[in-house]
Amino acid sequence: MDFTLCTLAAALVFGPLFFPNETPAVALAIRTKVKESPVFEETKERRAALSAVEGAQPNILVEARRSTKSFLLALGIRMGENSAVYLVKGFMVGWVVTTTGTDSSVVTTGIMIGTVIGFATVPFFGKLSDRVGRRPVFLAFTIVVGGPLPNMYGVESSWLVELFVSKHRYTFMTTIKEIGSVVSGGLAPVIAAALVAVITDSWCPVAVVLILFAGCGLLEAYFAPEPRGRDLAAEADVVDDRADGRSAALVR
Repeated sequence: MDFTLCTLAAALVFGPLFFPNETPAVALAIRTKVKESPVFEETKERRAALSAVEGAQPNILVEARRSTKSFLLALGIRMGENSAVYLVKGFMVGWVVTTTGTDSSVVTTGIMIGTVIGFATVPFFGKLSDRVGRRPVFLAFTIVVGGPLPNMYGVESSWLVELFVSKHRYTFMTTIKEIGSVVSGGLAPVIAAALVAVITDSWCPVAVVLILFAGCGLLEAYFAPEPRGRDLAAEADVVDDRADGRSAALVR
């Protein structure tokens, strides 16, 4: 992953906390200056030529059925990382202040410090994953820290995109990103609040929710393949490529 792109990704992830109104404008300006990747342009031309010969391209639902395993693996990884953001920044601020009596300024200062650290570590871990692989960096961080936090955004962004075949890479990635945000980001705080309402004066319900979502991300990351170095113009998902390789080995 290019260091500049990693830094821009970190800015877009953590920027809204500091500049909520300016960040969308900056993101739009950056996007208008970024050209499509050569892989995308090459695939676009190849698919257009193929479509002219064979007729209409397959429906997206057909493509989704063929990539079910890759889709679910990527969705689980996304949910594990995304849930921590919403639980910590959306729920735990009020919960910590109300439950422990901690001054709100202490909590918000802690989140601010964590955000600054995250801003610095997103490009670092993204660059590290270019050297040693997406999967080992993600797994090691998740096990050591206790969960796939937003610091893994640089690793996750490259890893999940590379899992898919070029012809539906963008479609699936955006779908996974939004579904993951709704399911984990929307449900995690609701589940935590419901458990806290039933089991009062205890931090255990919040810890359980964090552990469950972190476990989801860790489990899916364990079973997900390593895509670093693969041909991004390939016409098969990484899971399919690996399966074909095993089949060929068995035949030999």
